[in-house]
Amino acid sequence: MAIDIERALMGLGAAVGGEAPQFRQQMMQEDEMARKRGLEDEQAAEKRKQTLFADASAASNLLDQGDVGGVLGLMQDRFQILSQIPNVDTSHTKRYLQLAQAAAAGDMEAKDRLTTEMNNAVTAGKAYNQISTDSNLPASYKALRLRARDSGLEEG
Repeated sequence: MAIDIERALMGLGAAVGGEAPQFRQQMMQEDEMARKRGLEDEQAAEKRKQTLFADASAASNLLDQGDVGGVLGLMQDRFQILSQIPNVDTSHTKRYLQLAQAAAAGDMEAKDRLTTEMNNAVTAGKAYNQISTDSNLPASYKALRLRARDSGLEEG
């Protein structure tokens, strides 16, 4: 447990000045605010991770369709959004963007590496239950399955 010298000196000053209860209340409020900020930061990081997996799934589908330009646009948007958020690590997105740019310029090795990285991210997303296994199914199949379920038919 680290000792906060500044806080200890402030507490000592409050005790000498007869303001210990007010100091204690202020410290409790500051601690609560710090906990809330930490929780908010953690929740924001979790949402960014979820969007990374969703974007990787979308990019993987685009690559399967041969749409490197779509992947490039997706990664440009992602990088632009993340770059505006303070203290966010954009290194993965930057690497994906660089690979997409090279692939769009005709670099087949970059396209292969991008495909591998997107597939790895999708696999990780599935392992963390951030991507359903249904995400690889064609939209027409999903729509048909939903209509069948809505009309009372069971799968199997």
